[in-house]
Amino acid sequence: MRHPFLSGTRRVALPAGFLLATAWAQPAPQESPVGTYLQALSSPDVPTRGVALTSLLAQNGIGLKGRYTTQSRVSGLLRTHPRQAEQIRSALIAALEKAGAEYEALVGDDRQVSEDLAEYCNSLSDAVSALRDPRAAQGLLMTGNLQGVADICPSAVDRIIERARAPERYWRGQPEGIDSFAVEALGFCLQRPGMIRANPGLENRIKRELLSDLDSPDWAVRTMAAEALTPLNRDAEVHAKLERLATTDAYRGPDGATNGSQAFRVRETAQRALSPPEAFTYYVARAPDTGACQVRPSSQTNPTEALFGPQTADGARRNMCDHYDPIGHEPALCWKVEPPDACTPGVGKAPQPR
Repeated sequence: MRHPFLSGTRRVALPAGFLLATAWAQPAPQESPVGTYLQALSSPDVPTRGVALTSLLAQNGIGLKGRYTTQSRVSGLLRTHPRQAEQIRSALIAALEKAGAEYEALVGDDRQVSEDLAEYCNSLSDAVSALRDPRAAQGLLMTGNLQGVADICPSAVDRIIERARAPERYWRGQPEGIDSFAVEALGFCLQRPGMIRANPGLENRIKRELLSDLDSPDWAVRTMAAEALTPLNRDAEVHAKLERLATTDAYRGPDGATNGSQAFRVRETAQRALSPPEAFTYYVARAPDTGACQVRPSSQTNPTEALFGPQTADGARRNMCDHYDPIGHEPALCWKVEPPDACTPGVGKAPQPR
């Protein structure tokens, strides 16, 4: 038997008893706890699922301390456990749909949503968003994760449109705004110019739906559709319809009365979409020389760059930090941020344009 610490071809005769003792002394291989945590995600008890999710993300090889984002932890988890990566993906996506269905059922029955369930849904939605997996579209829509939906827009757009056309639902007498949320999600898709260019026909499908939404009887949907069309305001058809909305929109409620404040909101949004002020046209762009992510106004961006926007400067900063990967293993993310403390909670301020 060749001892692992001996090199070359030298052989050493060892007593049989020594070999037996050595075999008994070897520690048994430890089984990964990932499977246990994944199984616990299907528990009927919400706090149990919350603990399981936190414990699962802790198996990422980088720990939970420091300024690591959920994206970094999920990426680390998949790299640390490559053989279980697909199982992790599938389990997280299934868990999100289950939690989203529970949330919607409570709202639909006019019951109170527990703080545990709301917090679990938010944490799980962030984790699933980090997967960038097209199969997650339904769960991300159910839990209202706009960024996550936009990151998988090419595969999610049909589901988003379907949700935009679904009948409104009410909770305690108030509309949930499911349709306006879906319209907003389409706008977030348009804030990914690189993704739009890589998928011919996608922009036109989104444009057609949003133009239709400008005629919705719901003022909130019209407002959101006008804002969502901001990136396409140079399109002749879009420009013409936004102009009409900016000058003639008048909201009438079920009783036929005009609500002046809501009509003003729609007209104001349409006007801003036509001529967005500089304060609303910031993009996140990666500097070609350093690879650093910077927040820039539209006048300083290159349409061939991978951009996120347009948003306010502060909104762009949050978008940048949502995609921040401090360990530098995700080339699609911004692994170097300027200023360096931009994504540190409570420390950095919105990066200033250059």
